[in-house]
Amino acid sequence: MMRIRMKPLRRMYELTQFNVTGDVLTCSGSNGVTVVYDFSGVGEGDVLPWDAIDNTWVTSNVTRVGGVLEFEMVFPHGYYGSTPLPNPGTVELENQDGPIPPYNPPSSEA
Repeated sequence: MMRIRMKPLRRMYELTQFNVTGDVLTCSGSNGVTVVYDFSGVGEGDVLPWDAIDNTWVTSNVTRVGGVLEFEMVFPHGYYGSTPLPNPGTVELENQDGPIPPYNPPSSEA
């Protein structure tokens, strides 16, 4: 299982596909780039430093606590103007294939 804290950051592109299979996270963006993170080497109590991996989407150290991988990743969003930015919060996922929960960010700037 993965416990992911979603960090809202304004980006020109979306995270369009999000797949979790075991300890592997696959992220595809609207910019055509797919990044695969294999966290199977992170043992209980280990810390994988964020700067040791591709940080296109992952923005923190990765740890395993109680068998759960924990980290923070980008929650891309477009321009919201004066509308309050949604807070995606933390998601817990196990074998997820599809859009990022709880919703997809806007696809274009206003």
